[in-house]
Amino acid sequence: MRRDAFFSTTLMILSVLFFPAPARAQSDDAPKAEVGVQFSSLSVTPPENFEGTENKPGFGGRFTYNLTDNFALEAEGNFFPTKSSPNISVGGRAVQAQFGVKAGKRFERFGVFAKARPGFISFGEAVTFTEGQTVVPGGPTFTFPIARLERKTHLSVDLGGVLEFYPSRRTMV
Repeated sequence: MRRDAFFSTTLMILSVLFFPAPARAQSDDAPKAEVGVQFSSLSVTPPENFEGTENKPGFGGRFTYNLTDNFALEAEGNFFPTKSSPNISVGGRAVQAQFGVKAGKRFERFGVFAKARPGFISFGEAVTFTEGQTVVPGGPTFTFPIARLERKTHLSVDLGGVLEFYPSRRTMV
């Protein structure tokens, strides 16, 4: 996992260094709409998994609508193609979506923001139990659970900070 983080960080630094452009002037307003792509990492520690945390790389897209220079609405979606081991909370490939607000301050070369985005994360192959009944002649009724794999969706929330760099008017890191 460290190799993925190192690769992503190196790629961002090289893109800023080798594709420089003039900084945006202070009088420029933030663009009304922003569209971006990203790499992401999902860390999952299922309660019934004693082997530790699973880290899965993923990718996705983001759309931001700036109501003002300091306040925006955001939507983000991510896909994690690596399958997690199935268990009762998670399993299979994951899809995540977050929708919410971003508020803060833009300066000439950077911006500092706080964000609050509720959403969901959905796993494609989580274990679900259904009941099956077996009757023993002349005895009690026994109920045996039947396990199957199906999609399981959980609520999520993304609370945090954002530090944006503006190498040019049309580029944000």
